[in-house]
Amino acid sequence: MTNPDMLKKYQEHCEKTLDKFKRKVGVVPAIENGMFVFEAFSLCVIADMLGADSIIESGVAGGRSTEMWARFFDGTVYAIDNTRYYGRARFLETKERLKNYNNIVFIEGDAYKEILPILKNNREKKYVISLDGPKGLSAISLAARCCLEKNAVGLAIHDQAKEANFQQMNIWRNDVFYSSDSWFIEKYSFLEQLAAREFQLNPIGYGLGIVMSKHADGVNCFYTRWKRLYYYNLYKTYLRDFIAV
Repeated sequence: MTNPDMLKKYQEHCEKTLDKFKRKVGVVPAIENGMFVFEAFSLCVIADMLGADSIIESGVAGGRSTEMWARFFDGTVYAIDNTRYYGRARFLETKERLKNYNNIVFIEGDAYKEILPILKNNREKKYVISLDGPKGLSAISLAARCCLEKNAVGLAIHDQAKEANFQQMNIWRNDVFYSSDSWFIEKYSFLEQLAAREFQLNPIGYGLGIVMSKHADGVNCFYTRWKRLYYYNLYKTYLRDFIAV
């Protein structure tokens, strides 16, 4: 994170949120390709910082992150999946496995069509959004549109590890945080208990990146793996209305 004051604020809130997270989320079964627990923790810290009590998730798959959201958030967890990647059978299997969580609303559909109506129809609520599909430029477009809604106070896109790309997010002249930062991994990777083999193969996790937004007094938006600095002009085009550059 480039701003020492913001980094200190985030680190302090990590400590404030840790006991709550451990108490509410606890041990979560490991699922192949699922989000690591410490990655989910980084988003939950943001939710606590910005006063969000509900989450919209796109990309459910085996539902490991969905289960963590359901345990942590008191409000509704919207779990959206178009079922094209992992198939409808896996979506229904996940839905059945998590049926005892009364705060999950499963939606089989397109994130582009489903997320915005939730935000627009619930203006009084604050949401964080977790996108694990779509990816790439499609994710940029959807992220930009969602962040124009003032009640979308935080946005996460999975698969953003600083070490795995060309640090494209650093083109923004504001506060950038990566969940793959060494201090965060060293201090909070212990939260991952049940995905030992996958963690050994990928010890920094899949990663989340965070930048500042005009819509919240604090860390707000997350972006995914940008593979080419060519996207710089696209960033400026899509995000200039709400990102301070």
